[in-house]
Order: sequence, then structure tokens, then C-alpha cells
Amino acid sequence: MLNIDYLKNRMQQIEVKNPHKEIKYVNFEEGKTYSVRFLPMDNGNFCKEYWLYYGIANQFFRCTFKEGKPDPIKEEFDRSMQVEELKNNWNYMKAFKPKLRCAAPVIVRGEEHKGVQVFTFNEKIYKDLISIFISPKYQNAVDPVSGFDLEIKAYKTRENWLRFDIKPAELPSQLNMDISVINDTTPNLDEIFTEYDYEKMNDLLRNYVNLNKPAQSWQSNAKQPWDASTPWNAGVKPF
Repeated sequence: MLNIDYLKNRMQQIEVKNPHKEIKYVNFEEGKTYSVRFLPMDNGNFCKEYWLYYGIANQFFRCTFKEGKPDPIKEEFDRSMQVEELKNNWNYMKAFKPKLRCAAPVIVRGEEHKGVQVFTFNEKIYKDLISIFISPKYQNAVDPVSGFDLEIKAYKTRENWLRFDIKPAELPSQLNMDISVINDTTPNLDEIFTEYDYEKMNDLLRNYVNLNKPAQSWQSNAKQPWDASTPWNAGVKPF
């Protein structure tokens, strides 16, 4: 006999599932300075780290190997490292190396009506932020009541890339927002960067290999060496 009470309870649980929350990104304008408050997270950090493949397809997506899951691209990397003419081919192999990208929930002063926004940044900015947050004065910087804002100024390089100058405020301040508003507008950061299943990643990989795998040794026209002894996830440059 079916347990009707159990089924009714399960129906209520299913209907109350967390709805999708809109992801709003901070729109940094060149030359403008923003006061930004990072928010505390359950992981003990001020952001979430994601390793992304950029060169396999005309899109970027998550490196599942870094998340402890099967990853056909990492498997292909390992196989290619056993082939002399491939492991020294920097142009071909660089696509297999994921890059670090981070996402953080923040409140932008003057834009509180937007609720929680998302700030995405590269490894260099991540290191700059860590340097600030580990200093004794700013170890409580993400606290909504007694934390510190960060002053972030956006500028563009000669290559037209957007970069940031970041410095912490001298004095602590309180967020003038109800905690319920913060909770209700905090998006699921895992929805920002696409995660594909093994089969989809393998399809993208096969297309890349078919189009780019060299037919002969690359060494004769090498422009820059790639040290095969370097760990596969090392040498990531800011982007």
C-alpha cells in the first residue's frame, strides 16, 4: 500500500525547490571607481574557483578533472604527453591546460537596488585580493556589519583588456541592506560557467583534435618551447 502522507510531503518538498535566481554581473566602466563589499560564503572563501578550458572550442567550459570527475580532455593530454612530437608542440598542447577563473558575490555601493551582483576575475586579481584579505586589519572584511569595502577602479590596457586597481577602505562600514535581501538575491555561482558531461566534452575534444592535431613534428618551426616537465595545470597566465 502506498504511503499517502509520505507522497504528500514529497510533493511539498518538490514544489518548494529553490527557484532560479537571475545572475547580475558588475558592469565596470573604464575610469570609474566602485566601492564593493565582498560577502561571506559557506566555503570559507570570498569566492568560488573554477578551472576552465578556453582553447578546445569556441566557448569556455569547466574542467571536470579539477572537480574530481572524469575528464576526456585530461585523458587526451596524458596520452599526448607520451608522444614526442605532440608534447613539445606548444600551440597544440596549450588548449589542454585549463585557466583559473573566480566568481564572487558582491554588493556595489550605490547599486544596492540590484541586490547581490557577481564579480568574475582572473588569477592575478585573485592573488591581489588574497593579499588584502589575509592582512590582520582586513581579515573580517566580508562581514556585512563591520567589514570593509574595496575601492576598485577599472582601466584598459594598450591591448584593450579591462584591468583593475584595488585598494581597501581605511575604515569599516555597515551594509544598509536587510540580510534577507542578500540571501534572496544571491545566485547559484555554479550556474555561471558551463559544465558539460563526459560525452559532450569528448565531442568537443574530437573536433579539436581532428582540426588541430599536427601531422608532422612541430620542432622545425618552433617559436617558443613548452617544457613537458611542467605540471599540466601550471604556468597559467592572467587573461
